Amino acid sequence: MSSMTDFLSKYYWRQTLQLLMCICRRFPLTIISLLSIEFLALNEIYDWIELAEQYKRNILVISVGGVFWFTSTEIYSERINKAKLNIYFLSILILVAYSSYIIHQDRVVVVEYATVIWAMILSITFAAYLKEHSTDNSSFWYFNYQLLTAMFFAVLSAVILCGGISLTLASLEYLFNLQINGRVYKDIWVTGMILLAPFYFLSNIPRQFDYVQTDCRFSNGVVFVLNYILVPLALIYSVVLYVYFVKIIWQGSLPHGQLGIMIAWYGVIGILTYIAIFPLVKRGQVLLTWFYCHFYKLLIVPLGLLAVAIAERISQYGVTESRYLVIVCALWFAVLIVLNLINRHSFQLKQVPLTLALLSVLISFGPWSIHQLPIDSQIARLEHVLEENNLLSDGIINVVEPPDLKVQKSISSIVRFLVHHHAENRIRHWMKDKAVFDDICHSEADESEENICYNKERQIVEMMGMTFVEYWENDEHKYFSISRVKPNNGRNITISGYDILIPYFWLSTNPHEKLSSTDSQTDQAFVVTVNRQDQLYVTHAGKTVITFNLKEIINRFKQSKGRIEVGNDQADKLRLTQTENGYQAMLEVDELQLIQNDNEPQISVSGFILIKHRVR
Repeated sequence: MSSMTDFLSKYYWRQTLQLLMCICRRFPLTIISLLSIEFLALNEIYDWIELAEQYKRNILVISVGGVFWFTSTEIYSERINKAKLNIYFLSILILVAYSSYIIHQDRVVVVEYATVIWAMILSITFAAYLKEHSTDNSSFWYFNYQLLTAMFFAVLSAVILCGGISLTLASLEYLFNLQINGRVYKDIWVTGMILLAPFYFLSNIPRQFDYVQTDCRFSNGVVFVLNYILVPLALIYSVVLYVYFVKIIWQGSLPHGQLGIMIAWYGVIGILTYIAIFPLVKRGQVLLTWFYCHFYKLLIVPLGLLAVAIAERISQYGVTESRYLVIVCALWFAVLIVLNLINRHSFQLKQVPLTLALLSVLISFGPWSIHQLPIDSQIARLEHVLEENNLLSDGIINVVEPPDLKVQKSISSIVRFLVHHHAENRIRHWMKDKAVFDDICHSEADESEENICYNKERQIVEMMGMTFVEYWENDEHKYFSISRVKPNNGRNITISGYDILIPYFWLSTNPHEKLSSTDSQTDQAFVVTVNRQDQLYVTHAGKTVITFNLKEIINRFKQSKGRIEVGNDQADKLRLTQTENGYQAMLEVDELQLIQNDNEPQISVSGFILIKHRVR
C-alpha cells in the first residue's frame, strides 16, 4: 500500500520531473532531435501535416544523426570541461553541414547515410577519451560497459512498460466492451521507444569517466561464457581457417567466393571478444590471456585469405555494397593489426571504435563512397561485357544476334543493380532510341516500387535486344512467369452471382499440395489441386466437379519470355470460366510460374476461384 501511496504522492512526481529536467539540461540538443523524430512518427499516425516522402526521410536521417552526434559532443564537453556554448556551436555547425549535404541529394541513399550515423554512434564510445594519451584501458572499458547495460535496460524497460499498458487496454476492451482506437496502441509504442527508452539511457550515462581495473567486473555467468565457450570457439575457428589456408596452398586453388564474408564475421566477433575479456586477462585464465595476447597475430593469415577471396569475387562480378563492406572490414583489421604490433604492450581499446568510425565517415562521401563506387564498378563491368561480346559499336548497343544465356544473365544482373540504385540513366548514352529509354525510366505506374523496378529492368534489357534472365536460370532450368500488376491501394474482388470464394496460394504440381475450403451449405470441403498435366481441378465430396486447363492461360503469352507483368486492362487474359457437372466457376490467376527443365515442367499458381452451386 505504501508503494502505491508513494507512486501517487507529489514528491514522487516532483522527483520524476526534476530527473527529466536534469536530462533536458544535460542533453538539450539530443532531446530536440528526439522530439522531432517523435513528431514525425505521430504525424504518420494522425496525418497532421502533409509532407513529401523525401522531406520526411531527410528530417528523419538528420534527426537520428543529431541524437547520437549531440550526445557524443555533450560527453566530450563534460570530459574536457570546456564552455558548453562553444561545443554546442561547433556541433551544430557540423550537423548543419551534414544536413545540407543530405538536403541537396536527389534521394536519400540509406546505406550511405547509415555509415555516417554508425560513425556518430561509435563516437559516443570514445568521446570522453578522445584527448587521453594514457594506455589505461580500464576507464574506457568500464564506461562503455555501463553504456551497454543502460541501453539494454532502456529497451527492456520500454518494452515491458508499453507491453503492459497495451495488455491492460486490451483487457479493458475485452472485459468491459470498450472501443479503444487502434491509434492509442501506436501512440504508446511510439512514445515508449522514441522517448522513454532514450530518456532512460541518457539518464544513466555516467558523469564519471575515470575508473580502475577493480571496477571492471563481470557476473560469473558471463565469465563462464567467455572463458569456456566464446574464446575456445574463436580459437577452434582460427584453426579451421589455418588448415584451409594450408589446403589452398597445397592444392594451388583460390578461396571459395563466400569465404570473405565468413572471415569478416570471424574478425568482427573476435575483436568484440578481445574487448570483452579485457577485465579477465589478469585473473589467471591461461586461455583468455593467450587469446588476448595473440589474437591480432592470429588474424594475419585470415586477413590474407580475406583479401584474396574478395579480390577474386570482385574480378568476376564487380563491386557491390556487401563486397565493399568486406573490403572495409579488411582495411579495419589491417589497421588494428599494425597498431597492435607497434604498441603490443600498450594497445588502447579506444582505437577499435575510433578507427572504425573514421573509416565509416571516409566511405560515406566522394567518388569512393559506398554508394558511388559500386555503381561505377558495375557500369565498367557492363561496358566490358558488352565490348567483349561485340555488343557495343561506336558507343551504341547494337545486338545483331542475342549472346548466350550466361552473357544475358550477367547483363540482366548489372541492369537490375543499376535500376535498384536509381543509376540507369548512366547507361543512357549507349541506347539507340533515347526517347524510348527515357519513357521507360520515367514511367509512373499505379503499382509497387518492386514491380516498377522489375518492369524497368526487363524493358531496358529487352530494349538492348536481349531477354531478361534471372540469376538462377541456366540452359537446363528455364523460367516463365506471369503476374498481375498489384496496385498500391490493393484491389477489390467482385463476388456477386457466386456462392463461395476459394483463394489459393502457390499451388504446384506437387501431389501433396492441396487446398481445401468448406462448403457452408453441405459442410463438405472443396479441394483444389494442380496435376502434372497443368490442370487445376476442384473436387467436392470426393468427386472432381470442375477442371481448368492452365495451358490456356500460358498459350495466351506463348510469344513472351521471362517474367510478364499484366495490367488491369488485360486482366481477362488471366481469367478462365467453366460450367461443369452443374457448377459454374471462374478462375482468376494472380501469379503463375512455369519452370521448364529436362525432366518435366513444374507449375505454381496463385489466385482465387469463385463457385456458384449447382446450376439448374
